Amino acid sequence: KYSIDLTYNDTYNQINPLFVSSAGRYIWLKDAGKVVFFDGKISIWANHIEVDSSSNNLKEAQQKAAGRHFPSNGRIPDETAFRRPQLCSWIYLKHQQNQAGILEFAKSYIGKGYQPGVLIIDDKWQKDYGEWEFNSDRFPDPKALIDELRQMGFKVVLWIVPYVSLNCPSAAHLKERDALIRDKNGEFITAKWFNGESYALDFTKPYANEWMKSQLDRLRASYNISGFKFDCGDAQFLPKSYAFANEQNLLWAKSMNIENDDAILELRSCYKYGGVNCIQRLADKSHCWSVE
Repeated sequence: KYSIDLTYNDTYNQINPLFVSSAGRYIWLKDAGKVVFFDGKISIWANHIEVDSSSNNLKEAQQKAAGRHFPSNGRIPDETAFRRPQLCSWIYLKHQQNQAGILEFAKSYIGKGYQPGVLIIDDKWQKDYGEWEFNSDRFPDPKALIDELRQMGFKVVLWIVPYVSLNCPSAAHLKERDALIRDKNGEFITAKWFNGESYALDFTKPYANEWMKSQLDRLRASYNISGFKFDCGDAQFLPKSYAFANEQNLLWAKSMNIENDDAILELRSCYKYGGVNCIQRLADKSHCWSVE
């Protein structure tokens, strides 16, 4: 017996509400739902179900489903992201991201004779969640840092999340503009994620999208950033009582607006976002093979 409930993505990875069979069948659940496989029967609890058994094998079924529900937009990500290595400063510096450390990391790598590729500056480069500017204590001259990294041949990507710290200066402004997620009673809810508790941008509201885009545009213009690592936005970080967690996760991905953009953009958690020219990475893996 196997069962899965896609109503609420409680994984750290991508989920598509699609089941594909080697017999050439597929099941598509437009608005998610629950599926149980048991004793030769498939039971489905969902509002919108599409079943197709007209294909001959798994590949044909998958391509038919993709063509109907997440066709390719005909573009690919920046080839640097998969022809060259992607380096992430988190592995080297963890919570101690700083200008000198990142330069040391990059120079050591190049000094070993490896080719430059994409270098991701991870969490803690910023002043705060929702205050997307370099922390001057750790990065006294971020423009000089990124210029030097680019001269070494790297394309530089910044880590970013759809959250706003409770006491961040942006929080009051975004509350006034009704750009943060509320519960059914109109109270602002918080995401409980691996770095604490934060307000979450409500991407069903136009201003949340406008505000986020303005932050990214400013960073790219000010520092010649090549793109962004879109982290978090996971449905599982919002309260289970909030019915639109999957939708918010998808809208966070769509806020990248990469259809007509050449930026390097990467996702980890996502619901229904196939066929688009972004990088979808898997969740972090442990360095050992233990159960943990």
